[in-house]
Amino acid sequence: MHAATAARLKAALAAIQGSFRENNERCYALYQSMIERGIAREVARCVLPLTMYTEWYWKIDLHNLFHFLKLRMDPHAQLEIRAFAEAMATFVKPAVPYAWESFEEDNLKGTFLSGHEKDTLRPADPDAQREVLKALYEKGYRSRRLKEVCRKLSFDESIVDELWPPS
Repeated sequence: MHAATAARLKAALAAIQGSFRENNERCYALYQSMIERGIAREVARCVLPLTMYTEWYWKIDLHNLFHFLKLRMDPHAQLEIRAFAEAMATFVKPAVPYAWESFEEDNLKGTFLSGHEKDTLRPADPDAQREVLKALYEKGYRSRRLKEVCRKLSFDESIVDELWPPS
């Protein structure tokens, strides 16, 4: 590329950047004046261009936060929202480590099976079902979780009480 062409491109880029900056400053000044006149922030925000970041605060319980993260961390989610959710996760993990571990295991690493898939994969033999439950017990599952598995896979829940009688 010739020096003259490079200089023209650099000047054009600087002009465009200047236009963006001026427009953003003008829009932000309008946003501030609307707030000063008592207009709610969420309404005033409509004059801000998409190129401006906004700051927001929200309250959410852990159940709904995990639901939000499950949807937004899905590989099919838009890249930008996935990055945002993963950044949020870095704050959630240390705040609730045991809940995060369960969420990650059950939701992020878990999978959904169709009825046909469950029917095909479910062992029909009660002895084989016992072996499945014993294997999960070895993984740390206890009665409540094992009974949940029984409901998901249509096993007889009494197998759990038979193998590990309630105290």
